[in-house]
Amino acid sequence: SNMSEINISIKSNLFFDLNPNDLKRKLGNKLTENTRKRFLKGESPEGTAWKSKGNDQPSNLRKRSHLMNSINFKINGDTIVIGTNKKYAKIHNEGGVITPKKGKYLYFKGDDGNLRKVTQVVIPQRKFLGLSNEDEKDIKKLTFSSFIIE
Repeated sequence: SNMSEINISIKSNLFFDLNPNDLKRKLGNKLTENTRKRFLKGESPEGTAWKSKGNDQPSNLRKRSHLMNSINFKINGDTIVIGTNKKYAKIHNEGGVITPKKGKYLYFKGDDGNLRKVTQVVIPQRKFLGLSNEDEKDIKKLTFSSFIIE
């Protein structure tokens, strides 16, 4: 699948007395918000700074917000899925090498607007999907506060 995602399983038997879907929606919204915040900071869930472009410029991932804005969640039964449907998400999240499918070269416009011709492009890992310490604290906070009877 093209969906780059993380799965967080919430066993609904813990929530037999509550509205589990309400809790899952709250968790999904919070984790989506946290993932987008990491994008703005340019860091992985582990807190590692993303590699810059070398010219003190933020990566294009942060300049244009398409990928960040596409991050969302869906609920599949007991699982909350945080991810994006952008085809290029996986290569950025994991890093890798892009090579031409047809012909010898890849052609693209550089930051200076000039056409560039290369045999490959190395994409550094700029991981954004995963659970951070903050995510885990938020999950505990939200699930625990769900048990408090008003």
